[in-house]
Amino acid sequence: MTGDMTGRPGPYDGGDRRRHEDRDIVDSRTADALRRALNAEAASVGIEGNGLARIRERTARASRRPAWLVPVAAGVAGIVVAGGVAWAALDDSTDVPIASETSTATPTPTQSTALLPPATPDPTAAPSTPVPTPTPTGSEPAPPQRQIALPVYYVGAQPAGEDDTSIPRFVLFREFHRTSVAPDTDAARMVELALTEMFANQPLDPDYGGLWPTRAEVRSATVDDATGLITIDLADVEISDVRDVEDRVLPQATQAAVQQLLYTATAAAAYAGAAPEAPATASVRILVDGEPTTSFLGTDTTDPLRRDVTARASIWILSVEDGATVTAPVVVAGEANTFEGGPAQWELSRDGEVVADGLTSTGACCTWRPFEIDLGVASPGTYTIEVYDFGGLGLRDRAPYDSKTFTIE
Repeated sequence: MTGDMTGRPGPYDGGDRRRHEDRDIVDSRTADALRRALNAEAASVGIEGNGLARIRERTARASRRPAWLVPVAAGVAGIVVAGGVAWAALDDSTDVPIASETSTATPTPTQSTALLPPATPDPTAAPSTPVPTPTPTGSEPAPPQRQIALPVYYVGAQPAGEDDTSIPRFVLFREFHRTSVAPDTDAARMVELALTEMFANQPLDPDYGGLWPTRAEVRSATVDDATGLITIDLADVEISDVRDVEDRVLPQATQAAVQQLLYTATAAAAYAGAAPEAPATASVRILVDGEPTTSFLGTDTTDPLRRDVTARASIWILSVEDGATVTAPVVVAGEANTFEGGPAQWELSRDGEVVADGLTSTGACCTWRPFEIDLGVASPGTYTIEVYDFGGLGLRDRAPYDSKTFTIE
């Protein structure tokens, strides 16, 4: 289904289609703070500022979304997650990004906390915590750095379906964060860098958050290429119960935090080419302060842990990216695991008014399948695309969804 974005759904208006591949990456980090750029085959893209305005716009536009606040009061760490949260990620079959053809934007400073959506950007504020990179000693010149995009997972929330809609269901999405590393950086170091980024820095999309104290530390990581076993040693990761504003314990949130850790570690190892290449087959052993654990955030860690495939969100908009500036014609791409294989519904809005809508079937049940929405040629302006799944309930306010706000030049 297509629309001309003037209030009348219509056919594709022609012109060369510039498809945003599903691994296009947007980074809102301060470029000079993290010295980030995409790997050699990826073009640099970014995210616009004015994050607070976009959060307010979304709140006014989609009041059906679950508003939640998750405070944790622990002796050594606290969690505060706020805002109605959507989710997005990239194709989980690989953890290597591909360049964008049309997206451009301006990097935006972010807060140092990894949990709260960014407030109004302050150009004079201190940059986000940089990922540490070893520097050579003595008089030897520094080796040339290679530019990479690390896969990092964050936590979002979606309606709980048939359950109490006041308690969201926590799911994972993935971003790629750009950084520079030494040419000989191995899989273990990639895991350390990705987890450090996950702990220390904000997600690129303000709809997402993390469930870890920002001072959490990766003491070390090892990767066994033969078995795929990843061992990570952590410090300052203590988290007590995660609760909502009504003081209800949310155990699924801590489970999502564990999966966030597993997905990020295994993705980083796969990105570095560690065997086995498929992240789903790798396992993770968790140490805390150098010691083995039998329980971690309520999860039995007697044996190494693997990814839980149900931790993924059921709908991902893969492109366009939130906050991106693009050129028409626009094709929105994503993946969905919808009720009985589809269809998924979509709406395109501008200034709070729906200007086009339609259906897009993923064509298969019980698995993640790609979808495309051809929006054609549109006039310049800022738009929001939302894809959602009524499922078996047929209720919009309980439908899983994803949304992206973008600007057409």
